[in-house]
Formats: sequence, structure tokens, C-alpha cells
Amino acid sequence: MEYSLGFGFGWVFFQAFAMRAMAGGNYLKSLKMTFLPEFVSMNLLMSGMILTDMFAMSKISGADDPANAQFWFVMSMALIVGFACAYPMNWWLVANDMKHGMLTVAAAPGDARVAAMAAMPGMTKMPGTAPQGHGGDVGHGDDVMQDEAMQTQPSVGLRVAMVAVSLVVLAAALLVVNLFLR
Repeated sequence: MEYSLGFGFGWVFFQAFAMRAMAGGNYLKSLKMTFLPEFVSMNLLMSGMILTDMFAMSKISGADDPANAQFWFVMSMALIVGFACAYPMNWWLVANDMKHGMLTVAAAPGDARVAAMAAMPGMTKMPGTAPQGHGGDVGHGDDVMQDEAMQTQPSVGLRVAMVAVSLVVLAAALLVVNLFLR
């Protein structure tokens, strides 16, 4: 249930709505293009969470009851560990225009924050700004974002590899829990 709810809300509300501009404003197209990124991200998040909450719940008295503060503490720690496990995959997904990042909201033309964010490590381009070869036309930010996303998508083989990695990591976490923590 935890996986299903986390995946469902993350995909349908957070990712699909946030990525509509990259899908030309079409929510259904956005749902389709955000399914895979949310799936692989969720697999890694849950891997860290499962290991942490199962280990901690077996060691901390009362942590298996949602009526106790210990339960919520353990779940909070599990979420932090899950975030750390999913971070490399999410970084890769954002870098390959398959998922939005915290700083990928298009800024208004002439906004001083654009220059400041572009100078940050890892920020090679800003959504809503013209990539090289587009003549500096910032007025069509959503179109530029959509064109960039379509041009920089990873190959099918690489996407299949990322799905496989996420499933192997999730399976390993479930195996460890079943063999050692139950």
C-alpha cells in the first residue's frame, strides 16, 4: 500500500502536473512521459525506506504502531534514507530531461535569478531560456523546453538499463528484509 500510494501521488499529481510544459501543456501526454521516471525513482526510494523501517521497527519498541511517536520517527528516518538512495537516479533523470528538478521552473526573461542559477554546478541550461542555436528567443520558453526535452532523451537501451537497475535494487532490498530482518 505504501508503494502504491507513494507512486500514485508522485506520478499523477507531482510529476505529471510539473512536467506539463515539457509535454506541450497536455496532461495525458505528461502522464505518459512521467511514468517511467517516477517508477524508477520510486523503486530506489522504497529500497532505502524498506531496509530502514524494517530494521528500525525490529529494534525500537513501539515503532510498529502508528499511534506511537516511535513509528513516525522511524518512517521519517526511512524517508531520509530513501531520499539518499533515490538521489543519484533522480539527478540522472533531471539531467536527461526526464524529470523536473527544484530549479527547473522557467524564470521570466531578464530575471537576475537565471544568471545566478545558470552559474550553479550542474546547471548547464535553464528551462525557458534558449539553447544554443535557437537565436536567443526566450519568449517561447515552453516550446524551447519541449524541443530540448525531445532532443536529449536517453536511448531506449539506457532507459531499459535504468529500469533494470531500479528493479534489481528493489529486489535486493526485499531479499535482505526477508532473509535477515523478519
